[in-house]
Amino acid sequence: MSEIVQLISLLQQQLESQSTAHRLQLETLCEAQQKQINVLAAQLTSAPSTSVSMSIPQFSTFDSASVLWKDYRERFITFVGANSIPKEKQALVLLTNQSTTNYKLLKTLEVQQTPPIEVNDLTLDDIDKFMEEHFHPRRFIVRERFKFWCDMKRKPGETIQERAARIRHDAATCDCSSIQKPQDEAMRTRFMCSINNEPVLKAIFKVPNNEKTFSKAIQIALETEEGAKVAKETIHGSKSSSDFDEREMNKVRTEIGTEVLELQKVCKDLCNEFTELFRPELGCLRDFELEIAFKRDTKPIFCKPETVPFAIVDDLNQAYEVGIKCGIWEYTQFCEYGTLVVLIRKVSLQGQKPKLHVCGDYSATVNQQLEIHRYPMPNPENLMQKLSEEFCFTKIYLADSYNQIKLGPESQRKLALSTHRGVLLQKRLPFGITSAPAYFQEIMEQLTCDLEGVAVFLDDFVVRGSNDRSMRIV
Repeated sequence: MSEIVQLISLLQQQLESQSTAHRLQLETLCEAQQKQINVLAAQLTSAPSTSVSMSIPQFSTFDSASVLWKDYRERFITFVGANSIPKEKQALVLLTNQSTTNYKLLKTLEVQQTPPIEVNDLTLDDIDKFMEEHFHPRRFIVRERFKFWCDMKRKPGETIQERAARIRHDAATCDCSSIQKPQDEAMRTRFMCSINNEPVLKAIFKVPNNEKTFSKAIQIALETEEGAKVAKETIHGSKSSSDFDEREMNKVRTEIGTEVLELQKVCKDLCNEFTELFRPELGCLRDFELEIAFKRDTKPIFCKPETVPFAIVDDLNQAYEVGIKCGIWEYTQFCEYGTLVVLIRKVSLQGQKPKLHVCGDYSATVNQQLEIHRYPMPNPENLMQKLSEEFCFTKIYLADSYNQIKLGPESQRKLALSTHRGVLLQKRLPFGITSAPAYFQEIMEQLTCDLEGVAVFLDDFVVRGSNDRSMRIV
């Protein structure tokens, strides 16, 4: 029994010693952890900027073509606040995020400082002031108010909200809050908007804003217009409408009217004498067919016809029928070429409905495949030389000029049109191909080369002569 009691006593002593050792070990470990925490806290306190700079995200560079500096600056201030960037580092962060062009621009600010300082030592206020002056120079208040009151028209399709927003935007640059005499300001602005004289406006704009009153603007306008009048009379002499004799003017009008009547009579006689030449139908150059030169590697291009709006279907069908009747087009069932059509409304005589003209959109198909026809076009000097030494001239215009030239079979096929009614062979020289002017000019000069006193430029003929009889012979 005594042995058991002794064993229990030994076990109790062992447990007490173990618990004491464990408690001492825990206290030692806690002290070590507290020391580590103190060391880390001291490091964070001594270098806060390093940890902040490591976490700063990238900010977009300034682009003057897409954003105003004022808006960019406000976004940067928000960025600085959101990332807790210290004030002494804000300018450096802004410089770091700029493009090479903007950085070079800011380096010019070094020279403008007194004394000069490095670009990295500039403050955010210095950079802001420099960029504001460079990209947004001071507005001329008088001109801004003048533009505001002159822009009174509503743009086509502009909604009420858009119009109101544009007025608010324009009013923001007028500095209306600084107006001290509203009535004088209103009269002066209305006077400037209605003066419609550029030299007067320039003279008024030169006057400082604090000296620019309604009476001052009137005085400047009177002096400027009077000075311009005196200068004009000094250079050209003083002549007024009273110098002209009304009887002489009536005599001139009578002579002009008589000449116009005589000219109309001569033109009518010519039309009656040469009925074949002046008939209203489409003409055609006889015994001639033109083959358009294409490159050797030409490949067929066919475009599917586009949908025609219902509003012009009848007019378009009528234009096709007229062209087919005149021999401009001809239907075909098989053709590997097809160019889309371009519709043009041309104004006819007064009171008549504009006619619908059909052309091919050859710029999208065959123009790139044409051989360039390098026939020289006449210049004004050459034309004037042919018409010299005479006093009477007559101009003749060829109606539908290109369409009077027949095309060869191969050219008809390659210049065919793809329409909503099928494929149309182009039987006459069309408008829209790049080589047409040179071909037409060459043909016209060959036709008139043996006619003395005739100058031709594309579809315009000018005939010279000493009198009506000589011109009739030509």
